Amino acid sequence: MKKFVTFVGAMVLVLGFVSGMAFARPAYKKDLGAENCATCHLEDKKAPNPANKDYKVSKEMADKMKEGKGAFAGKTACADCHKGQMKPAK
Repeated sequence: MKKFVTFVGAMVLVLGFVSGMAFARPAYKKDLGAENCATCHLEDKKAPNPANKDYKVSKEMADKMKEGKGAFAGKTACADCHKGQMKPAK
């Protein structure tokens, strides 16, 4: 019984992690009003394009949001400021 409970717990963790990764990307597209994933990524949609200015800025802002300091305090998603636009309202 203990092995079964451990297995089920592990599966819940794995599925939670995988589903979180699957839904993370569309949020960027919607929150920022990006036309498509190629705005920040290479054509295969999986590989980031670090040479792309939009990718660099979104990465920096995501890191600042994780820190939760200054203008990013209390923010949980890009939509909090951007509201579906590439440039947030002032």
